[in-house]
Amino acid sequence: MSYQVSPVFPKVGHPQFVVGTDAEGHWIARDRADLVGGIFISREAAIDFVEFETEHDPAAVEVLPQPVHLTLAGALPA
Repeated sequence: MSYQVSPVFPKVGHPQFVVGTDAEGHWIARDRADLVGGIFISREAAIDFVEFETEHDPAAVEVLPQPVHLTLAGALPA
């Protein structure tokens, strides 16, 4: 018996993750639902994280010129 596993972030028409710097210059990568993300030492490390999370889907990441905020509001119970 085999099961089909749905991806956590199914491919859609827009990137699932954004990468950019915060107001203090830290590199941030986070998903658009604020459930997954982190602070990274470099742009390359942030993009490597996104590539790992999305099985190397180049369309899954957007590098933003404006500041990115890391909240992960959905990660902890209220």
